[in-house]
Amino acid sequence: MYKQFKKGDVVWQISNWNSKATAYVKKLTIQSWGKQQGTATNINKNNAFVKHTFYTDQADDLYLASEVEDIDAFALEVAKQLKAKHIQHYADCAHHHYVGAGANAYDSYFKNMAEKCREVIAEEPTVIFR
Repeated sequence: MYKQFKKGDVVWQISNWNSKATAYVKKLTIQSWGKQQGTATNINKNNAFVKHTFYTDQADDLYLASEVEDIDAFALEVAKQLKAKHIQHYADCAHHHYVGAGANAYDSYFKNMAEKCREVIAEEPTVIFR
């Protein structure tokens, strides 16, 4: 089920920042929301009006602000989920490459994926507000 918003809704966008364990948060106002596409706006740090376009079936990083009581705690929880997701991704890449290629495995690729996995494990979940 796709998320449904209406014009004027205030939402939090909590997205991946660095492919590790950092999430960035933006507060947006929905301008329109249709069956396939939606738009939202915000004012950036330079006081410039910024328009964002979303495909409604790919708007998993939007959360209705009225449903989030403590954005700091909620965003930190999302950052923890991002960390777990990236650890799993890099571990899967290393495992499937090594198992799939067998004796022909490229050691450099396997080592690179293992190193990326270690980097994500060492990263503390953090939140950046933009």
